[in-house]
Amino acid sequence: MLELILSAIVLLVIIAAFAYLMLKKKQQDSSGLFKKKRAIDEELKIIEANFFRRKIPEAEYRKIIQEKQLELIKIESTISIAVDKPKLTDVEKQILAKVEIKQRHIVQELFGEKKLLLKERDLIMQRYHKRKIDEALFKEMMNKNQKEIISIESRIRSTAKEAEIEKTMSDLKEKTMEFRKEKEAEEEEAIDALLDQAMEYDEDKK
Repeated sequence: MLELILSAIVLLVIIAAFAYLMLKKKQQDSSGLFKKKRAIDEELKIIEANFFRRKIPEAEYRKIIQEKQLELIKIESTISIAVDKPKLTDVEKQILAKVEIKQRHIVQELFGEKKLLLKERDLIMQRYHKRKIDEALFKEMMNKNQKEIISIESRIRSTAKEAEIEKTMSDLKEKTMEFRKEKEAEEEEAIDALLDQAMEYDEDKK
């Protein structure tokens, strides 16, 4: 009994330590992203100041600004999802319920990637409306974003469809086995009945 209690305590300590390390890692990752964001914001201020002092040509200035805005969109999207993790929708829950347990983490990761891309799309639109990215870059980014979303949705549907097919085949196999067992039982009963009849016939002849 004492050994069981000690084992349970050790297990709880291990679980608590693992949870703490995961939380610490998540905080460090978020902290790193905020540092990157602040660094890019500072770079943008310096670039803008140099441009107004005519130290950077306009073409180069616009190119750098666009590149930095792209970086910021990626970072801010990741921060937003990490800080305010979206919950699964009813449709996503229904899809997960159909998928085998061993494949669920893959589908959940795909849901996460899709939510990240949707957040990026929102930020792209915000940047465009605030004139922080030009029309050409806006169209390019939106086109790429949409293609990536379609690709992820296709992978989600494909995984869910495969799970449905596997379940159908498994159910069919199970029903076939049940049908065979029923047939075998009926055949055995029929043979037993014939044997009983044969034995009764022999007894009657005696």
